Amino acid sequence: MQLIINDFGQYLGTKDQNFALYEDKKVIREFPFFKVSQIVLGSGNCVSTNALFWASVYGVEVVIVGKTGRPLSMMLPLSTDKWVKTRLKQYEAYQNHKGSIIAKAILKTRIASQIGLLDKYGLNSEKLNVNIDRIEVENKTVDEVRTRLTLIEAKCSKQFFKQYFTLFTRCHKPKKREKYKAQSPLNNLLNLGMKY
Repeated sequence: MQLIINDFGQYLGTKDQNFALYEDKKVIREFPFFKVSQIVLGSGNCVSTNALFWASVYGVEVVIVGKTGRPLSMMLPLSTDKWVKTRLKQYEAYQNHKGSIIAKAILKTRIASQIGLLDKYGLNSEKLNVNIDRIEVENKTVDEVRTRLTLIEAKCSKQFFKQYFTLFTRCHKPKKREKYKAQSPLNNLLNLGMKY
């Protein structure tokens, strides 16, 4: 959410866990810290250092614009350049197969934990026994490796959830794993858990 403050005499402060917009010393609107991505301040307005502090904590850009709307200055959190370094490392990993090696390790760990959970409850984990180490990465592009890993992940996930759902009572057990527009409470809980 972009928060634009351009009406003369407005004041941006904080209240509880929100940015608070004041007019004539009264709060007219509140915006949760985590929902704001950018604050745009026009001339003739005030902002508290507390609001600037929380903007820095939550990674919110603060842009000051002139009367014509032209940006004059910007305040960015010090951690912003870390994203640039991370992105450069990601591009580097894409080019030198390191990304494929990492992706293989992540999928191997995920399948191992799925097998561990099924074994813990005495369920059938045989169909999840896939030898991911045999997938070549050296002579393959990242996209080729990604396609192979995605197919394996989809197959293993289907088998895992087929077994996993048997742990629940009939009234709570969904017919299948759904991510988008899930109707069953269990699928919605799994989706929420994967999101956070």
